[in-house]
Amino acid sequence: MFCLLFWFTCYITGSCTAQTSNMGSRLKSFLDLVPGKKRFGIYRFLPFFFVMGGAMEWFMINVRIGKETFYDVYRRRQSERLYEERIQQTETKS
Repeated sequence: MFCLLFWFTCYITGSCTAQTSNMGSRLKSFLDLVPGKKRFGIYRFLPFFFVMGGAMEWFMINVRIGKETFYDVYRRRQSERLYEERIQQTETKS
């Protein structure tokens, strides 16, 4: 993922060296396939990232790994933190 982001920023900023431009020629040709370069510029990639974010959110809500989803773990840990805070508050009052 880091390599993709590196090549993407290199392509957008135009600050590629000779070595990176040779290595990134495939990525550049792939990014040029996305329409709207002249009109939208870098914002032409926004729909892809929006869809990827929605897919990731759906995965976190609906896909169970073991017996829990991501949000099950988040709610459980949040309730554990609240419980610990309440215990500490009652200990300091006593």
